[in-house]
Amino acid sequence: IAYLPVAKSLFDWACDKDPDVALGACDIFYASYDSGRPRMLGGDPEEGKQKFLKGINKWPENYLLREAYVEFYSVPMIDEDSYQRQKLFFSKVTPDFEAKRFWKGQEIRLPKKKYTNVYNMIAIKRMQIINEFEEDIF
Repeated sequence: IAYLPVAKSLFDWACDKDPDVALGACDIFYASYDSGRPRMLGGDPEEGKQKFLKGINKWPENYLLREAYVEFYSVPMIDEDSYQRQKLFFSKVTPDFEAKRFWKGQEIRLPKKKYTNVYNMIAIKRMQIINEFEEDIF
């Protein structure tokens, strides 16, 4: 927590230069920053929620935004409805995403570059971990 002001200063600088850096990193940071801090330390979970939803609409192909929404808003606020919506989304996209990760012997073609694949792999794995503890959380 002691380095949070330093991290915020770095994000302020980077996001002023390019708000779309890393396909939604600014949206994830600022929404997490607002949602993750208690009100007495300047946090505002509702403002963070709105930033997450705005970021999800802006970057629908970046699943890490959805996972961060669950991790930094839904779980701490015990908002089971928003968690269930994101869980449903991940249950629909995970099998398709997993099926595309491995080569099945077909003719090799250069795929369209998707810079969010690493983010999506991380998000899917983190959601799997959160799902394992769903009963303990809610």
